[in-house]
Amino acid sequence: MAAEYPYVLTPDAFRDFVTKLKTVGVPDKVNKQFIASLGFKSSNHQKFPGVLKFVGLVDSAGKPTQEYRAALRDPKSGPGALAGYIREAYSGLFDVYTDAHRKDDEALRNFFAARTDLGDRAVKAMVDTFQVLCSFADFAGVEVGAALDGPKPEVPAAASGPATSTMAPVVINVNLQLELPSTSDQSVYDALFGAMAKHLLDRART
Repeated sequence: MAAEYPYVLTPDAFRDFVTKLKTVGVPDKVNKQFIASLGFKSSNHQKFPGVLKFVGLVDSAGKPTQEYRAALRDPKSGPGALAGYIREAYSGLFDVYTDAHRKDDEALRNFFAARTDLGDRAVKAMVDTFQVLCSFADFAGVEVGAALDGPKPEVPAAASGPATSTMAPVVINVNLQLELPSTSDQSVYDALFGAMAKHLLDRART
């Protein structure tokens, strides 16, 4: 299984190289001669263009792309643009960790190690290379969704049942006025109120 992700063995020099790219003019090609002109003459430095190619900043011939100019030449929007290119190039990593740019070394090592048959040194270099790229990027404006790798919030039990109203109960007062017959016979009143009580109780049970 070949290495899926690029890496450099000199991450500090790579960081200095990217810093210089932000200050010098845009070259015709990012090749061995250009790298050497910036002071990076070691054989280990020859992997630098491959990393730029991986994130779309140079094409297969080493020529700077529009993404190169957007990410490295615009001090205001460049970091955000670079974050988008990194997220796209490392989409497999960001599919696993939506906040991959904030993950620790162990989590990143586990991810890269599972996708290469190279040794520990190369895996560590993949982690270092990714982290150097991220140090120049601003991911604040390119977060995908609001989901993080933490536990999902619990949904209250009431949310799964029928919708309930949050309005205060309405109280209705009903006043009844009765005209009673004028009589001294108590049984008439007893019968009248007894009938009313029975009627109200029967209504309450239905």
